[in-house]
Amino acid sequence: MNQTPESTRESSWILLALVTALALMVRVAWLGQRSLSVDEADSVYFADHTEARSCDPHPPGYYVLLSAALELGRDERWVRLPSALAGTVTVPLIAALGRELQRAGLNWMDQRTSILAAVLLAFSPSAVWYAREARMYALTMLLGLVTVWLALRHTLRGRHWDALGYGVTAATALLVDWTALLPWMLANGVWIGVWFRQRRDYRALWTWLALQVAVSLPCVVWLASSRPAATPYQPVMLMLALRRMGVSVGLQTVQWALVGLLIGAAVAVAGWSWWRLVHHHGPVTLSRRSAQAVVILWAVGIIAAAIPRGLTVKRLLVPLAPYALLATAWAVRRLELPRLFLTALVLFSVVSMGASVALTPSEPWRELMAIVNEEVRPGDAVWVDELAVPAYDYYTAGSQDRHVWRAARLDELADTVGDRVWIVARADAYRNLLEFLEPAWRQRTVWALDGHRISIRAVAPPVDREPDADIVVPPAWLITWPSPMDPACMRPLQ
Repeated sequence: MNQTPESTRESSWILLALVTALALMVRVAWLGQRSLSVDEADSVYFADHTEARSCDPHPPGYYVLLSAALELGRDERWVRLPSALAGTVTVPLIAALGRELQRAGLNWMDQRTSILAAVLLAFSPSAVWYAREARMYALTMLLGLVTVWLALRHTLRGRHWDALGYGVTAATALLVDWTALLPWMLANGVWIGVWFRQRRDYRALWTWLALQVAVSLPCVVWLASSRPAATPYQPVMLMLALRRMGVSVGLQTVQWALVGLLIGAAVAVAGWSWWRLVHHHGPVTLSRRSAQAVVILWAVGIIAAAIPRGLTVKRLLVPLAPYALLATAWAVRRLELPRLFLTALVLFSVVSMGASVALTPSEPWRELMAIVNEEVRPGDAVWVDELAVPAYDYYTAGSQDRHVWRAARLDELADTVGDRVWIVARADAYRNLLEFLEPAWRQRTVWALDGHRISIRAVAPPVDREPDADIVVPPAWLITWPSPMDPACMRPLQ
């Protein structure tokens, strides 16, 4: 018996609800099992200090939301829950965007394609990872998706409420994270492409451009009031990675190259969307060869997303993930692949997602801090790397007095008076203050414990230490690395 359109629509809604429920289960299961990472502890710190000027290279929007969530609870599950919920809501929303794209004239973008995109997003390794992390990336993905969806609805229907919702959402997204610029540019490319395609009047165009000014205004005000001076860490990490490969480049060169790459990617996607919508007045189609290339790129991307390394680069691109998955679902439907092959694609994504969650090492702050709390005795002094202070404070809850060990003032350690000096440092391939510890201190280590990206040392202070002996000066980029303990962060907003 053939299904009626009403029964087909009802079964699609049931399937979408089931996929959304599975997405929620994947995102909240064992949410508090892992310790918070340094970055996640930074989120808690800035959420507790929303009134102070943030030297973090992210806008304050996510921290304001997290501060409200922390009123309900402060353990790891509550800290990560906003990201998990945001990541879940993206699943049905990507299906809604697919239906709008079908109305815009994209051939093969039917209900089945939209549901397939939702399934791929529900089990995407990168989407699941960031939905289980107490950072702003899952929320940025959600707000970016709403931005594109409302922009498309507005240009197709001309409703003022869609324009208002777009303006509020886009402005909020830009205040949550700078990577929201990517879906914002994509939304404008799609809107203008559909505007040309439908021959809209110029009053609508000028109104839309004025709306973009209003969208960017809160972000401009924030920048003018905060003037963050810290160096974003992504260019530094990329610079060091290139140097390890034998490519000697300066930090400024890497910064401009990274900005150009991200803007170029967004412009390319937006330009392609605009060109396809403008120059195709019938249904917008995808050639079979192009569809095959898209599916292959998706498979490569899934494998790359499941690899633990490179998370810093992947988080810069995660706001574009839903649109890549829509393109993948579109390509799969264009190829008219059999159901067995579709099932294999979904299982491939599920396995990659599981490997990403299970195999990516976590920073064992909870476990190591429990050991340190038992080992520290009265008369000991504790120095904590400035980047590790939020994580240390979160898991010690003020039970131990500590000093802040700053990259710019490593010499302060020499003035410590105590039986033993405990040093808690963040240690990875990019930054480890222990590398700049004087040899006289390193040789008197009496206790050591290491974990993923964490190094803890107990040192007996040298007795016969010559002043200023063997002091190693850190490079300038290390001194300007963004730190939540920067004194400038303690100044209220002007």
